[in-house]
Parts: sequence; structure tokens; C-alpha cells
Amino acid sequence: MGKHTIYLIRHGQTEANALGQHAGRYDVPLDSTGIAQAKKLEPFFKGMEIDYIGSSPLQRCQQTCSFAGLATKQKPDLIPDLMEWDYGEYEKKTLKEIYKQEPGWNVLLHGARGGESVSAVEERARRLITLLSEKRGTSVLFSHGHFSRVLSMLWIALPVNAGRFFAFFNAHISVLRLHEGNREILRWNSPPGS
Repeated sequence: MGKHTIYLIRHGQTEANALGQHAGRYDVPLDSTGIAQAKKLEPFFKGMEIDYIGSSPLQRCQQTCSFAGLATKQKPDLIPDLMEWDYGEYEKKTLKEIYKQEPGWNVLLHGARGGESVSAVEERARRLITLLSEKRGTSVLFSHGHFSRVLSMLWIALPVNAGRFFAFFNAHISVLRLHEGNREILRWNSPPGS
């Protein structure tokens, strides 16, 4: 059986992140901090043999890929299934604002009112796992915080809601692996210099 290593990258910081807002389908660019964070990824990937690059179509992920120097290696596939959760009515709102409407809300438990349900996001992640399971070598994916947690939990056969216990910071790296039929997490939420 073949091996497949997947570097899963959350995009760099945006103004919405800095303000604590939920930016799902809100197509916001990287801010100056996010650009600097993305540039710190470049030395990590320099010289690495990469077989496949995929990105959420949202500009913050494409920009992170570009500033990390990977868009010059190969043009990333834009994959709608890598997009962030559609937060519906909670788009652009902070957790404090959301709690006024729905105390104790957590998107990984409750989904988003007027947006995507947990099962809809899980379905997207399962489609992506099927795609990834057919690849070999080294892949790099640029995605988002909540979606990446869903993907990672399903990768190792944990319930989606377990993702609420795993932080995933901007421009940090997680590493998933398919090795002899076993799906594993080798690294979680690491800064690029570590």
C-alpha cells in the first residue's frame, strides 16, 4: 500500500480574525499580519517535493498559498469542499454576539443557523477524504479553522464534534498521513519554524 502525507494549513490572519468575527464564506483578504505569517511558511516548504496542492477558493487561502511560495511550484486546484463553514446568520459576528442569540453555541455541535449543518460539512469532508485517499506522495492543502478540524477528526475516525477540543491557529501546520491503510495525525497546529 502507498503512502500519502498531507500538510494541512490554515490561512493567515484576516481583519475578521483579528476582530474575533466568524468569516465563513465572507471573502476577506489577509491583513498585514496574515501576509507576514504566510511568508514564514516559505522556508518550511522550500526544497520539499510536492505532488499536489489544493486550496479553498476563498482569497485568504489562495493568498496564503502564494505568499508561502507554493503557487510558483504549481497552480493549486481550487476545491470548493475546502471552503470554511457557511455560518449563515452568524457570519461576521463574534462569539459574544452569537451567545446573546444562542447561549452555549458551538458550530461543531449545533451547525449554523441559516447556514450549513454539521452533517452538510461532514459530507464535504468525507468527499475530500475520498479524493485524498486516492493520492500518493505529498500534498499541501490550504483551508480554514473549523473545516480543517472536521476533516482531521473524520480522517482518524473521531466524531466531528471532537474538533472543538483542538485549536488550529492561523498559518499553522498540521500533518495527516495515510500509511499502509491507516490514517494518522502526525503533527497538529505547529508554527512553521518548529
